[in-house]
Amino acid sequence: MIDLLVVAVCHYPYNIRSKRVIEKCGITYEGTLRGYSRNLTDSIRYSMTKEE
Repeated sequence: MIDLLVVAVCHYPYNIRSKRVIEKCGITYEGTLRGYSRNLTDSIRYSMTKEE
C-alpha cells in the first residue's frame, strides 16, 4: 500500500471521457490551470486527500 497524503489528477478541457472517470471516482475539482502546457492549453485539476 502506498501512503500518500494527496492524489492529484489533471485532464485537458476537451477530454470529456477523462473528466467522467475522474468524477466517478469521487475526486474533487480544484480549478483550471490556464496555459499549463507548452502549447498554452488549459488543464483541469482535481485532487483527493487521504481523509476523503
